[in-house]
Amino acid sequence: MQVNNFCWLGIALLLLGSPIWGAGKHRGDGEGSNSRGEVSKPRRLHEIEVLQESTTIQRAVSIRPSATQSFCDACARGDSNRVVSMLSKRERVNVNVRDCYGFTPLLIACWNGSTDVVALLLHCIEGEELGVNIPSSGGTTPLGIACYQGFTGIVALLLKDSRVEANQAADDDGSTPFCIACCNGLPGIVGLLLNDSRVEVNQARNDSATPLYLACQNGHNTVVQLLLTDQKVEVNQPLKDGRTPLYAACCFGKSEEVVKMLLTHQNIQVNQANHNGATPFCIACYQGFIGIVRLLLSDSRVKVNQPLKDGMTPLYAACYQGFTEIVALLLKDSRVEVNQAKNDGTTPLGAACYRGFIEIVA
Repeated sequence: MQVNNFCWLGIALLLLGSPIWGAGKHRGDGEGSNSRGEVSKPRRLHEIEVLQESTTIQRAVSIRPSATQSFCDACARGDSNRVVSMLSKRERVNVNVRDCYGFTPLLIACWNGSTDVVALLLHCIEGEELGVNIPSSGGTTPLGIACYQGFTGIVALLLKDSRVEANQAADDDGSTPFCIACCNGLPGIVGLLLNDSRVEVNQARNDSATPLYLACQNGHNTVVQLLLTDQKVEVNQPLKDGRTPLYAACCFGKSEEVVKMLLTHQNIQVNQANHNGATPFCIACYQGFIGIVRLLLSDSRVKVNQPLKDGMTPLYAACYQGFTEIVALLLKDSRVEVNQAKNDGTTPLGAACYRGFIEIVA
């Protein structure tokens, strides 16, 4: 294995008694950033980068399991000095070995938020020798792990490395790093990824859920706002069964603010239905989210009587579910057809009677 001159210079400083990096970890979105939101370099890395010496460290062919385990432990603890020391030895260290959980040293450092160790591994080990895209046993790459854990500084380091595959999806569910960040509601990381031209912002998971769909489903206001300001994001891209991001926001009801933002987007299709014919308005009535129902009723584009394939209207859905306040709200709207029946002839009143909702019938 060849270790580049950055690493050798770090080793020299270590032997002189001057530690290059500390082992500090900062969990959470925003880690590794200064007061202006700029991602800061690990301590003294800028000093090493201005020094240039051509030194190559050759290692023996044999790999000692004990040395490899110790290397994994050092990465797990965030012990950057120990990592530098081990990389400087003549004994070969397998930098891509997996621990009992299927994690490589780089994955371990990304999981634990050891920014300095990640920087060491990326700068010291050249070319393909460091498996920067080797996934965990669950199929998630180091970049995906860093996104999941919310370590903004590590994400920034990985994105600067041309070896990193920005869109490599997890084996288990097909989540890309961008999907993970949007699903977990991490605006700092989402912003970094949006600024990287390699990132496919509409790449969906195996279940066809896009990053925007996941953010809307989970009610992540700031992330949705970031996504809607990016022209590359497809605001109406549906799942395989036809559910759109707006449908998700109305179905799960996590955030009325998300619904507001979607309704103000110039390309939004407010009546786009799923494969059963259910629109965002109908599902909001069925789920009982009265605040969202009010928002949609105030939008003149919403078709308040658009039925499902079986003829169920939004009013019928509210009556069937027993949502008295929503029924009252709909009855006050002159556009609502109060007697519009299902395909089998059952009216909203008939549904309320059948279900025994006396307040609605009265």
